[in-house]
Amino acid sequence: MSSPVFSFLETDDLAPQEIEGLFAQAKTIKNHFLKHRSFSKTSFSDNSLLLSLLFFEPSTRTRSSFEMAALRMGWQTTFFDGASKEGSSLIKGETFEDTFWTLHAMGPNMLVVRCGDELQLKNLSKKSQVPLLNAGWGTHSHPTQALLDVFTMFESFANLKNKNILFVGDVRHSRVAQSHFRFLPQMGAQVGVVGPEAFLTQIPASIQTFTDLSQALPWADVVVGLRVQFERHGEPALFSKEDYIKKYQLNSSHAKHLKAEALLFHPGPVNWGLEFDPSVRELSHFKMWEQKQNGVYVRAALLDLMARKNGY
Repeated sequence: MSSPVFSFLETDDLAPQEIEGLFAQAKTIKNHFLKHRSFSKTSFSDNSLLLSLLFFEPSTRTRSSFEMAALRMGWQTTFFDGASKEGSSLIKGETFEDTFWTLHAMGPNMLVVRCGDELQLKNLSKKSQVPLLNAGWGTHSHPTQALLDVFTMFESFANLKNKNILFVGDVRHSRVAQSHFRFLPQMGAQVGVVGPEAFLTQIPASIQTFTDLSQALPWADVVVGLRVQFERHGEPALFSKEDYIKKYQLNSSHAKHLKAEALLFHPGPVNWGLEFDPSVRELSHFKMWEQKQNGVYVRAALLDLMARKNGY
């Protein structure tokens, strides 16, 4: 492949018209699948590519939707489980970066990478001869999640102009929120946050901050619950679980403050009984399963776009 290659590390790597085209492609793929239970292979640039997934952190939704999207497009996939070091040279002391370059050297058509802060994806992308896709990078960003979230919002709203999107909970450690802080304003939306004070540090000045969930919910057209990321907290504890449940849990009591047409999202996984009470599954607002389903279609459209932009 000739250099340079096109990688997708942030939502703003794509021009507005490319995002519009990606969403149109995802909608076409979804409509075809729901009608025929298959993807239309003739709509893709190539049906014989190899997608390699390199995941240094655990994943269910992101990994599975990338794999399902690729396989339904007729691509082949490989998966390297760097989250569990057993069975790989990571247990022998190989660095994450050496592992990355090892898989890179084997010649996949694209590399989907999920990692913490131990890798600098932007630096790697400058040297890589293989297109990289960010599947979740530390607390920096998760752009494909942002894409599928906005696609799901568009299924209910004609556009996001003057819509209010509220993020609830562990904003400080959420790469999903960080991607949306950049992406949603470009879509015309206003962004707000609410949660324990320890989770609302270094919030951009353009983001509206609420201290009370009951006051924030009537403002919101979309409410995005965020997973409390205990693995990133360290010691001492950053919050009281009892206080969190009382003040910030989405439950039947707080749900009374939602707008009638408001949407309720969560990127997953959910700490049931903490961020969400199980009863919210029964609310008409609850769209988490639609998010998961749309992840396959949006990532398929993104893979196709990436293939075309890289000349496959």
